[in-house]
Amino acid sequence: MKSKGFGLISLIITIAIIALLVFGFSKFHGTDKNQIQAGQDAIDRAKNAAAQEKAANQDLQNQIQQPDLAPDVYHSIQDRAKSLK
Repeated sequence: MKSKGFGLISLIITIAIIALLVFGFSKFHGTDKNQIQAGQDAIDRAKNAAAQEKAANQDLQNQIQQPDLAPDVYHSIQDRAKSLK
């Protein structure tokens, strides 16, 4: 008796090979570029956060050095400065 077409085992093996090719290719295709971009984006965000912190600290220093501040404003600035540390 001669069978026509694929048998069950050969069909499963063929589907498994195709699945490995599709998912393996999609997993490894372009990941280096995406990881490099993600790392560069993280570096840029860290630089922006550092610049914002520096600007906030400079603003606090400028406010603290003003001699005509009311005592309650001065203490609220001091509390804000302590919370940033």
